Amino acid sequence: MFLNGQDRLEIATASVFLLIGIAFCVHSFSLPRAALEPMGPAAVPFAVSFGLSLLSLHMIYGCLRRGATTGTLGDALGARFWVTVCLICIYLLAMDLAVLPYRIATTAFLFVLTAGLFRFERSKVLVAAAIALILGFGLTYVFTEILVLDLP
Repeated sequence: MFLNGQDRLEIATASVFLLIGIAFCVHSFSLPRAALEPMGPAAVPFAVSFGLSLLSLHMIYGCLRRGATTGTLGDALGARFWVTVCLICIYLLAMDLAVLPYRIATTAFLFVLTAGLFRFERSKVLVAAAIALILGFGLTYVFTEILVLDLP
């Protein structure tokens, strides 16, 4: 049994997220230890990136379990994949250069990504906005008020 283009695209996307997760896991060990914070600044990035890596592996396993892959990685990559990769790179660059505060950058990234997955359908854009606002502002609240971590 052979995988169709959608399954190959899922494997390619999961592979990119797996690499990002592994890179962030490794980088989280290089964060300095905090004297006043019991968990330290590395706990949340490590947990999130480790979870991302596990979910990516699960996605790859599920696709491979349905059949054997054929073709090349280039055959599986489509325009939506590259748009997603570009959005992730823009988001990471904005966070690295501190162009936007965490809350605004995360909310904007989540809105554009979610609305894009819904293909900017008029009825789904409000759902995308709600998801982006809840996660963007909710994550900021959790990090700053509950976990007492400083955000850029």
